[in-house]
Amino acid sequence: MTVSDQVGVVREANPLEVERWDEHVTRAADGGDVWRGQDNAKAKETLGYAIRYLFVGDDAVTVHVKNVPLLGPLWIVPSGPSGATIAEVLPKAQALAFYAATQGAFVLRIDPRVEADAETTRRLLAEGYRPAGQVTPNKHTVIVDLDRTEDEILAGFSKGARRALKRAARDGVQVERVPATDENCDILYELVAQTGDGRFGVRSREYSRFTYQRYAASGNGQMFFARSDGKVATASFEMRLGAKAIGLHKGSVRKSPGDSATNGLGSQGIGHALQWAVVRWAKEAGALEYDLCGTPPSAEADNPDHYFYGIGTFKRSFNREITDYVGAWDVPLSQWRNRIWTAGYERECKRLSMLLRRTLFY
Repeated sequence: MTVSDQVGVVREANPLEVERWDEHVTRAADGGDVWRGQDNAKAKETLGYAIRYLFVGDDAVTVHVKNVPLLGPLWIVPSGPSGATIAEVLPKAQALAFYAATQGAFVLRIDPRVEADAETTRRLLAEGYRPAGQVTPNKHTVIVDLDRTEDEILAGFSKGARRALKRAARDGVQVERVPATDENCDILYELVAQTGDGRFGVRSREYSRFTYQRYAASGNGQMFFARSDGKVATASFEMRLGAKAIGLHKGSVRKSPGDSATNGLGSQGIGHALQWAVVRWAKEAGALEYDLCGTPPSAEADNPDHYFYGIGTFKRSFNREITDYVGAWDVPLSQWRNRIWTAGYERECKRLSMLLRRTLFY
């Protein structure tokens, strides 16, 4: 296939298509993905990203364009291009790479929802891609199959999780769906910030509030509070698109100030009660799977020294199996700019963003 043929299969979406973008996203063979949706794109615009809504053939592809100082556009495709195997993904990625180069991009970063294995890695390396870390937070994750009855879903939980749910009911734990008001957004944000401190990055209060309220307004998101003795002990924000639902943020009270690793719930039942309410909401909304969003890699699941060990242990009580995706990969489109990028400039951009702006670079 010639360069002109490659570019020819990529086109910009027209305004009417953009207006109904989520419908196009969910028509993908894999049912679409929350990270490809318009709510996520609008949130990223508040961080300075430009959004390109493209079609590669019939496949809707959302591109987040990061303008890197001195180097120009970096094209990022969250959770895409779609495809069940790397063989299905690569032709779309190749077409995107040609098109991105004509638009001045120096790197295309793909993030396909393809499960990791040695052959997939070998194929990507052979095609000139290089590992690029993580674009979305669920590279390693636990997924609950919702295409079952509630009794069947419960039966798939660990015995410990089922005991925790009974304990929460006995202790009078109350879980409620709450609106994404400014006050509620602040309560959730504080819990997430305390939980993440030193273990995972947390964006600004303003960005988080915009994201919660954007998803809630579109009908694609819901906030949850779990109360014990009348006080909010744990909270979460959940998202959905098409047949998939995923947890965005979760946070809980800490055992002591500055101790992000140890929750102060006193009873595991509170967290499990909230999670069960979320699963029921996702199923009610029509989702066929629920992604708990973020665990250690499967190879590190039983390593108590891994910084996500406690989080992973909790999430694996709903399904023991961890799904490992292949993650993000870069293909260079400009050799000289890419050499600068990989020679330490990307690392320096991340460092300076945290040092000067107190925010994540991506």
